[in-house]
Amino acid sequence: MPTETLTEAEFEIARFLASSPSAEQIVAFHFSPQAAEQFYALIDIERASQLSDDQRAELDAFMSAEHFMRLIKAEAQKRLAPQAS
Repeated sequence: MPTETLTEAEFEIARFLASSPSAEQIVAFHFSPQAAEQFYALIDIERASQLSDDQRAELDAFMSAEHFMRLIKAEAQKRLAPQAS
């Protein structure tokens, strides 16, 4: 995927994962306030049925990135579970 088509949320995940985070850091990961604000703005525009094609692509990419991070967090949580016992 060419980098010019990546969203800020996708870059945030890439930078975060490139930092070799611990399982604890993965579980604690949150998107930046700026990325979250952009996501909620796109949701508001979608609710008003006014998304452009570019905005739809950005919203879809954010949702995919967020889903991907949920999967990674679930796997990290599994690694932490035996430590909690």
